[in-house]
Amino acid sequence: MGDIEFPSCTEAITLTNTNTSQQWIATGRIGTEVSLRETKSREDKPGVAVCNFQLVVERSYMSPTGLKIEEDYFPITLWGDEARRAKMQLQEGDLLYIRGIIKRVKKQVRGGEVHDTFEILPDNFQLLSRPSAINVQPNA
Repeated sequence: MGDIEFPSCTEAITLTNTNTSQQWIATGRIGTEVSLRETKSREDKPGVAVCNFQLVVERSYMSPTGLKIEEDYFPITLWGDEARRAKMQLQEGDLLYIRGIIKRVKKQVRGGEVHDTFEILPDNFQLLSRPSAINVQPNA
């Protein structure tokens, strides 16, 4: 199967179906704080750094009433040295390019119910820009 592109998007998303996994490519802004934690260490293995944040990708389309822009939120998870690098370099509002795979995960919620969800596991990310500071002058 070939690439699926969404050319009308304000921020681009491309999905490429390979035989083993779904490759995911997007450009968007970090919509949450970039959090870093360590997994629990086991008897003979130290804990591993894991970093999480949400990537906000804008999607635009024409409706009968005109141009509409909606936001989609994608959970991003980085591991090991990449997680540490992300925590040091990235902040909420940064514009990122991300390439990775979509991983299906099962999450248990309160009451013991299990939900299927997904997360993006990047194999490459690049900071494209930081939000510019808005210079607001107080009223005189």
